[in-house]
Amino acid sequence: AAQHMMDPIEPLVLNEDHLRDDHTHDEACDLVEKDKGHHFFDVKFFPVRPVIAFLLTLIFISQYYWQFCEKDATGGWISKSMRLPEEQQYPLSAFFFPLLVPQRDSAEYYWTMPRQPPAP
Repeated sequence: AAQHMMDPIEPLVLNEDHLRDDHTHDEACDLVEKDKGHHFFDVKFFPVRPVIAFLLTLIFISQYYWQFCEKDATGGWISKSMRLPEEQQYPLSAFFFPLLVPQRDSAEYYWTMPRQPPAP
């Protein structure tokens, strides 16, 4: 399976001029000088997609902690007390616009963080 995925991969060619074998001495020198002009940190080599994936993951995990967790006395994150929604149907408008159409929760909690006895 890995060989099947690796077969269509081709090398990254930034400049196809170096593939020619019939360069004159001056053309070869020009290509070397042109290659020296490239910086070590080139934007073409920067892995944009993994960085975007990392940033989105960081944003959504942070949002989860800010929305559903709180800091305890020791500085760790614990879940807030949880309530069930009043209605069992979830309107589509509440899904697309949660700030405009907030979902109402019941008054009673179905889960709270158990209190830890103080350490001796």
